[in-house]
Amino acid sequence: MAHYWAQKELKDGTYNYIDLLDILEAMDVENENRWRDYEHERRRHNEKIS
Repeated sequence: MAHYWAQKELKDGTYNYIDLLDILEAMDVENENRWRDYEHERRRHNEKIS
């Protein structure tokens, strides 16, 4: 998922709206994972300080 496809690819038929929904869901999961990683590191850092 390092590279997302461009909007023009939706218009030219390379991808359809189901593909768009799939990538939006994947991006949501990716963002959630990043948030969890951030929270984990923040808690780990706070435990080291205490």
